[in-house]
Amino acid sequence: MIITYFSKNMADLKIKIVPLNTDKHVIITSLNDQRMISIDLQLSSEEKKVLQDLKIGIDGVMGNFLYWGSVDNEDLPSNLKSYIGTVGENNDITADVISRLILRIAKHVTKYFDTKFAWIETKTFLANDTFIIPRWHIDDKFFKPHTAYKLVWAIKGSQTRFGVTEDPTEFSKLTALEIQAGHGTDENMRARKELDQIVNEVKTQRNEAAVLYRSAGENPVVHSEPHMNKNRLFLGIVPGTKAEISEWYERKKQKDIKKGAESRKWYYNTL
Repeated sequence: MIITYFSKNMADLKIKIVPLNTDKHVIITSLNDQRMISIDLQLSSEEKKVLQDLKIGIDGVMGNFLYWGSVDNEDLPSNLKSYIGTVGENNDITADVISRLILRIAKHVTKYFDTKFAWIETKTFLANDTFIIPRWHIDDKFFKPHTAYKLVWAIKGSQTRFGVTEDPTEFSKLTALEIQAGHGTDENMRARKELDQIVNEVKTQRNEAAVLYRSAGENPVVHSEPHMNKNRLFLGIVPGTKAEISEWYERKKQKDIKKGAESRKWYYNTL
C-alpha cells in the first residue's frame, strides 16, 4: 500500500481550529477530511498564569509519566499531581492546576471517540539542540490494525511540528534508514537532512491549542519534535477502547522490558 501522507496541496491548507468542547461529530468529520485538527484548549486566566510559572528541571525517563486506563480512575488526579510536583520546583497550586488541566483535556478527547480509556503520556526535556534538524516520522502503530488518533500539546515549551511529503516512497526509505542508523550518528543526521528536503511544514495554531491527528491507519500524519531552545513538558493522549489500550500496554511493556525501562515510577495501568 502506498501511503500519501496528506494530499498534494495540504501544506497550503489552513488547518481547522475548534474549541475543546466542540461536538464530537464536528471533530470526527474534520479528522476524516483533513486527518488533523487544532483544538483551542480554552485556557482560563489561572491556567495561563500557572503555565507561565511552571518550571521543568529534569530530563529523560525520570520525567516521563505513562498511564493506560480509564480517565475516570479515582487515583489518576493525585498521581498526576504528584508527578507534576517532581518535574521542577513547582508549588502545590501549580501541580493541582496542571494535573486538573491534563484530566480535562483527556476527558474531552476520549469523549470524541465514545470511550473513557486512553494512553496518557508526558515527557520532560531540558533545552537542547537535538532537533534543529527535524526528525520527520510517523508514529508506530499503537494497536493493530486499527486507525488511531493522538492529541499532542506542549504544556511548556515549543510545539510539535507537522508536515507533508509528495514522495512517500523516498520518505519510507529515509525514515527506515534514520531509525536503523541510530540516534545522533552521522548517517542518522544525513537521513534527517534528506527527509527535511522532501517534507513541507504544515502551519498549525500554537501554544494555547493542541493538535489532534491521525497517528496510525491510512495516511498517518508526518510530524517531528521541535527545536527545544527552552525546557519542555510534552503531553500526548491516545484514546481507544479498553481492548485497544490494553493491546498497546502489552506491546509497549514488552518493548520497555527489553530496554529495562518498565520499572519507572510513573509507569502504570488500571486496565
